[in-house]
Amino acid sequence: MDSVVAFGSVVRNSRLTKILQLSNFGDVKAAFKWDSTVYSKSFTITPDQGYVNPNSTLDLEVTFHPSVADSDIRFNQIKCEIKGGDPLAVTLMGKSIEQDPSTTQTLNFSTVVRKPTKQMVTIQNTEDKEWVINPTISTSSDACAGYFSGKQTLVVPSK
Repeated sequence: MDSVVAFGSVVRNSRLTKILQLSNFGDVKAAFKWDSTVYSKSFTITPDQGYVNPNSTLDLEVTFHPSVADSDIRFNQIKCEIKGGDPLAVTLMGKSIEQDPSTTQTLNFSTVVRKPTKQMVTIQNTEDKEWVINPTISTSSDACAGYFSGKQTLVVPSK
């Protein structure tokens, strides 16, 4: 298992997920449990407890979800208890930045009651490599929360 999972810069109140593999090279099922109380304000590990079958690996989703802007969010040597074995440890780190106002786009909707409407958003990639982005859809009114949706992940080709 890698000893550091680094996320780089992530916009405050958004999220980025990476996969961490937990391997069991033994011949007995291994129970594991992360100490989620240490890192839960900024990170989530899913599942945070369970079993890894003998001679197999389990993919864990590690999600960085910062709620405050901070240039160094780090949790060193987080313990993963292994029943009947030595504990494992991992360091989670990332940087939380504020959203650049020039990168947001406001869409105004007008529709008849109970009739859905759609709008397209153009995203231009000027770089030589493709982008894989996780857009955030928000509203300024809590009463409108949950009424707007879009793809969770977008792949934007280069150029």
